[in-house]
Amino acid sequence: MSRANHLTRQLEQCILQGWTQGWDDLRLVEVKKDGLKVLQVKDATKALRDMLQPSIAPAAYDIPKISNREIDTFQSLLDPANDWWEKLNGAWRVCHDLYEQEKDPRIFQQKAREGAFRDNLLAAFNRFPPEWVDFLVLACHRVFPRVSTSFLESFATNLGRNEVEREAHIPYTIRYLRQAREDPDIFDRERLEEYEWTMKMKELSDYLAHREPKAG
Repeated sequence: MSRANHLTRQLEQCILQGWTQGWDDLRLVEVKKDGLKVLQVKDATKALRDMLQPSIAPAAYDIPKISNREIDTFQSLLDPANDWWEKLNGAWRVCHDLYEQEKDPRIFQQKAREGAFRDNLLAAFNRFPPEWVDFLVLACHRVFPRVSTSFLESFATNLGRNEVEREAHIPYTIRYLRQAREDPDIFDRERLEEYEWTMKMKELSDYLAHREPKAG
């Protein structure tokens, strides 16, 4: 959020300290049990998990169990010194424009080079808290039809030599991909949609070039 005139530096620090301390108090702590190191879950954290427990309905949104990684994400949401809303809006506009220019260009629209959309997403890692970019990637997958699970698989290879390294950067995207791999219908449907899109673009190109469609 932006800093208002009545938000003094002292008050800003007080708010941020209370916010940080509140989440730190929920963190799982490492303890030894029978000679092994385990993470101990505090009662308050158990209560938070119960509050965020998703429905058992198959269509319910899948929420990972709250652990220190999720707490880091929650804690990153408050930063009195940065107006993230404006920066996120700007980043999303660029994502939208590059997606259209590279993946779904209009007839008279400037076309982006191949890979421009991917490179822009990778560059976002340096512009926002590291916990956020994962969700920017997944938002693109949700909104843009041609940002498929296959695109996500390819995109992830830019972030590590193996899945463990990639998970350190985009844990929720990797988690989603693991679930998608268990349902081959997802990839089959996306391949069909990509084929249909390609055929439509070819038909449009032939029409604009006054080419007669080939007899089938």
